[in-house]
Amino acid sequence: DRKTSSVLAVDLGVHNAATTVNSADKQVRFYGRNIRKVRGHYYHLRRTLPNRKAVKKVGRHEQRIVTHELHIISKAIVEEASAKNSIIVVGKLKGIRRSKKGQSRRTKRKIAGFPFFKLTQFIKYKAAWKGVPVLEISEAYTSVMCSRCGSRGVRVRGLFRCPECGCSLNADLNGARN
Repeated sequence: DRKTSSVLAVDLGVHNAATTVNSADKQVRFYGRNIRKVRGHYYHLRRTLPNRKAVKKVGRHEQRIVTHELHIISKAIVEEASAKNSIIVVGKLKGIRRSKKGQSRRTKRKIAGFPFFKLTQFIKYKAAWKGVPVLEISEAYTSVMCSRCGSRGVRVRGLFRCPECGCSLNADLNGARN
């Protein structure tokens, strides 16, 4: 039972594995650029391999690298929350892998293969060691609602635009603020 003075909001995504915004200083951090590179590299490597045995071996190597990166990200998030006496708020991504109309095959593959749950579990257990509280909330519609005025905006690739107030932000940053 620790008294906290601020909130560290974590937005999980495919482009940036985690985007954090702290309510104390409004500083934004983007994590996970390496994960995207590694997963893309090994995806293309697996497609060129001749047999299933080689594909399995390469897949295990990729999994070790991604897990290591997730540990680095979760440690950085918990360290920041601990240093600034913050509570960590992570989005619940229930139903994220359900197929949606208009999604390309490539987008579905990226969402289906991303380790959202593993990252959340790493954050939870590392925060428990440090005594930092973690709260999970629904992340539904946080990336399409404007963090400034609350109206529904348009998300195009990595950019969010609000037609009401004219706000233009990185979509992950907008989601983390919401």
